[in-house]
Amino acid sequence: MYYYSKHSKNSLSTAHPLWTEILTYVLEVIEMDHKVLEGYRNQTSQNDAFARGASTLKWPQSKHNHLPSLAVDVVPFPILWNDSDKNVKDKYLREMVRFATIVQMVAKFKFGVTVRWGGDWDRDWSIMDNVFNDYPHLELIL
Repeated sequence: MYYYSKHSKNSLSTAHPLWTEILTYVLEVIEMDHKVLEGYRNQTSQNDAFARGASTLKWPQSKHNHLPSLAVDVVPFPILWNDSDKNVKDKYLREMVRFATIVQMVAKFKFGVTVRWGGDWDRDWSIMDNVFNDYPHLELIL
């Protein structure tokens, strides 16, 4: 049985209540362990993310800038994105694609909402045509 860390709970507490429902379902029922990195971003955090190249949007244009946040950054466990081995990185990318797909399906078929993933902004089921990759990013389309 998986459970949320204090960090994940705090991040989720700043997000739209649907995120708690969707991600808790994925955690407990689908049994996919993950960490919620971030929900709401204030002006300083958003503009810092923009300056670092982690976002293409300045405050207040991001879905992270609503309170509660319409966007969350979530990654499946174990977190391997900094591993120097290309095979490990490729495997982790496949796991992120799998995780995002499951979140999208749970959101759509269990909760009746659409989720856009930062690895497939145009939602055409191809990650090859992305100009900006933000694999942890998930946002509600309400």
